[in-house]
Amino acid sequence: TGSFELRAYAVSDKGDGFGHGTAEQLVRKPLSLSASTPRIGRVGDAFSCGVTLTAAPDLPAGTAATVTLGLAPATSQPAPLSLLETNRTLSLAPSQTVEV
Repeated sequence: TGSFELRAYAVSDKGDGFGHGTAEQLVRKPLSLSASTPRIGRVGDAFSCGVTLTAAPDLPAGTAATVTLGLAPATSQPAPLSLLETNRTLSLAPSQTVEV
């Protein structure tokens, strides 16, 4: 069991609007997956991001986990995003954190 705080900030590409939000999430699952993204991104920026996988303290040692990532574009336009890797299988120890 644990918790994490999620914060998001957004600015329109025209610079005439902005917003932010914060939420705390309680986690009771044996594995948790969190986005690992840059703190700030602007229109036109290029960056890499991934996920952080965290095992609960009571997870059995050597538990295998497969992380599968995908993109689902909201429109028929070509997505400005691409994936370098879509699947990775990991072996986790209790309380271990791994960046994927």
